[in-house]
Amino acid sequence: MTRLGVDLGDRRNVSESHKGFTNQERLLLGALMMPTFIVLLNHGVLGVALPSIQKEFHLSVDLLPWALTSMVLPRIALMPTFGRLGDQLGKRELILLGLGFFLLGSIIASVAPTFLWLVVARFLQGIGAASFPLMMAMVSNSFKASNSGRALGIINSSAPIGMILGTVGGGAIIEWIGWQQTFIIISVICVLAIFGVGGLVKRDENEKPETGFDWVGAISMSGAIVGILLALTTESLFPMFSPINLSFWGFSLVSILVLFWNASRNADPFIDLDIFRNRAFLTPSLVATLRMAVLDGGRFILVLFLADVLGYSPIAIGTMMLLYTAPMFVGMVGGGYMADRWAYRNSASIGLSLQAVGFLMLGFASLETGMVAIVTGMLIASLGAGITLIPLAKGALSALGAARAGLASGLFNSLRFVGSAVAPPLLGLMLAQGYRGGLNVPNLLQTYQFGFRVLACVAAIGITVAFLIPEPLGEDLNSLTSQAIH
Repeated sequence: MTRLGVDLGDRRNVSESHKGFTNQERLLLGALMMPTFIVLLNHGVLGVALPSIQKEFHLSVDLLPWALTSMVLPRIALMPTFGRLGDQLGKRELILLGLGFFLLGSIIASVAPTFLWLVVARFLQGIGAASFPLMMAMVSNSFKASNSGRALGIINSSAPIGMILGTVGGGAIIEWIGWQQTFIIISVICVLAIFGVGGLVKRDENEKPETGFDWVGAISMSGAIVGILLALTTESLFPMFSPINLSFWGFSLVSILVLFWNASRNADPFIDLDIFRNRAFLTPSLVATLRMAVLDGGRFILVLFLADVLGYSPIAIGTMMLLYTAPMFVGMVGGGYMADRWAYRNSASIGLSLQAVGFLMLGFASLETGMVAIVTGMLIASLGAGITLIPLAKGALSALGAARAGLASGLFNSLRFVGSAVAPPLLGLMLAQGYRGGLNVPNLLQTYQFGFRVLACVAAIGITVAFLIPEPLGEDLNSLTSQAIH
């Protein structure tokens, strides 16, 4: 009788643990999905809006990338700091602070009278977005272990939803009422997210303020990142090796020296210097940087290609860019399957090979070949970008182990987004050189073809580096990988 009672009780507990989400948990899921949804929606909208922004503010093509880079730069610099501060000040509080910055930036962007104001607005959005990856770390504290995997899957689904809606819906809104109105919609969603996170997400009682946070290490690392990125991305304003450009390099060098000096004397440094000697972490992170350079550099140049060479309207651009968005999320599923079964280097190499093939097809496409080569190239390149991400994220996380997966996630994100920050400005400079040959369609086509071939070469370099990724350690980090892909 007792044995039967125990068995029945155990079965009842198992059954209870696998029940669906409660109404409160569904509302909580909606609140946790919003930060990721907002960032990807914003990213999709702005990509399609680039030709309209260029036309309204009369921008040269080498300045236009700052509509993108101005958000990525603070996001890269601050993500590791927000990751470490999350355990000290509270993840919920930092996410709310980030949403506040993002809302302020969106409001300013919706009324920006000049391009400089838009850049400032995007910079504020980037500060806010740097805190959003903390949202993934809150899942384990907000849901039962039996439902946390499902919760992560649902929250991750907000990324493709936001990107697709931003790409297609943004094109329609831009054409009908203007690009600045898209930021009004984003502001409204941001307000809803603030009320949702503030009202539904509870502070983790296990989060306790720590003493001795390494502010010197955090500031010096952020300074090094900002200095290097400014030196690489501002050539259109300050030519390479000009006094201001050299001052950026000097600032980054001083920051790096301070970072190393501080780490050698601090018992608990912000960044352990051993990480920079860990090939198993650095190689997938470097490949991820090259992947993002090809992905976001390709998104930048494709939008302008569709507008300048093919003469597409914002709605048509948004619809076409869906071909460069949707396959990526299909590829992520396949990449996750490959990463569970093959060596990370093999899975990443397959994805990068598809990116290279896709942009080679675009690099040799012409008006005579029709849309078949263009559409096929976009589909293949997008699919490859999706396949590549998960193996690289798992490789980087497994390199440092589960105990340091949060740190690995923050560093991996920062390093891979360097590609997003650097590629559009460099491509903008390249396009500006090509424009000097004339704005006629044959010359523009040749200019964009060269840009596509450069991206294919970058993907080929990534393939070479990917073969240096060590074999996986065999540690199961599936539940933590999702933190490294936002």
